[in-house]
Amino acid sequence: DVCDPDAIDRDAIAAWVKDLRKGVLFEGADPEDEDAWQRRPLSPKSVRNLHGLLYAIMQDAVDRDRPLRERNPCSGTDLPSLSDGEGDEEMVFLEPGEYEMIRANLREDDDSRFLADLLVGTGLRYSEATALQVGDFSLGGRRPYFDVWRAWKQQDDGSYRLGTPKTKSSLRRIGLTFAQAEMVAPHLDGKRKKDLLVTGPAGGRFIHSTFFTRRWRPAVYRAARCEACRAADYAAGVGRRGLTVLTAHQIAWCGHPGTLSQIPRVHDLRHTQVSWLVATGAKPLVLFSGSTVAAQWKPRG
Repeated sequence: DVCDPDAIDRDAIAAWVKDLRKGVLFEGADPEDEDAWQRRPLSPKSVRNLHGLLYAIMQDAVDRDRPLRERNPCSGTDLPSLSDGEGDEEMVFLEPGEYEMIRANLREDDDSRFLADLLVGTGLRYSEATALQVGDFSLGGRRPYFDVWRAWKQQDDGSYRLGTPKTKSSLRRIGLTFAQAEMVAPHLDGKRKKDLLVTGPAGGRFIHSTFFTRRWRPAVYRAARCEACRAADYAAGVGRRGLTVLTAHQIAWCGHPGTLSQIPRVHDLRHTQVSWLVATGAKPLVLFSGSTVAAQWKPRG
C-alpha cells in the first residue's frame, strides 16, 4: 500500500532494488542454465527505469492536495551505475507549468517546439520520435493513434540508420488525445507516407546533439534564469558567443520567482510523461506494459 509508510519505506525500496539486480533462481538450480531463473537479474538501466516509475507514483502520493504520504521513500535510493554513465543523473519530473516555461523558449520556426510536445505527450524515446514517418499515423476515426516501428541506430562508423526500436516491447501502438491529433495533423500535410514527421533545421533527421545544444539548453537556460540574471551573466561574458556554447554549470537556477528550479535533460520528458500519467490515475500495470496511452496535456495557445 503506497499510503503505508511502514510497509514501504527506504529500507524496503533498497531491498527491492537489490532483489531486482540479483534476480530469483529456482531452488538448487545452476545460474549458468538458461532455464534456471524464475526471474532473471535486471540490467542497471531497467532497474533505474522501474525505480523512476515507482518514484513518480510515490511523489504523486506526497504532492496531492490531501497527501497520502509525508515523504517519498524512493528519494536518495542508491541505484546501480550504468557502464557508459548515461542516466546516472537524478531523474527530473516536470510539472506542466515547469514544462511550459521551457516550451515558451523553444523556437516556433522549426520543429523544435513540436518535437518537445511530442516527447512529453507520448513518452517516446528521442530516437523513436525522430524516426516516425507520416504513414505511422492514423488520425481519422474515434481513436487516433500511431505505431512505433523503428528508431535511429548508430553504426560502428558513427553514422545512423533506421532500425527496430530498443526492445521487442518497444514495438507498440500509442493512442493520442484529440488535441494531440490536431497538433500532429499539420505536420502530415503535403508529405508522403515515408517522409519523416519531424525534421531538423537542415531537413532530414533532427540530430540529437543539434536539438540539445542549439534548442534545448538555450531554452532551459532562459527558463532557469530571470532577465536580470541573464543580463549579469552576459556582462560577465556568459553567452556572448551565443547560448549554444553554454556549459552545464552555467545553466543553473537563479533562485528568483517565476523561474525554473529544475534543470532537466531531454530524456526527462519521457520521465515527466510517466509522472503525468500517474497523476491522472493511470494504473501501474498500464505503465509497466509500455504505456499505450498519451498524457492528457495540450499546449496553451
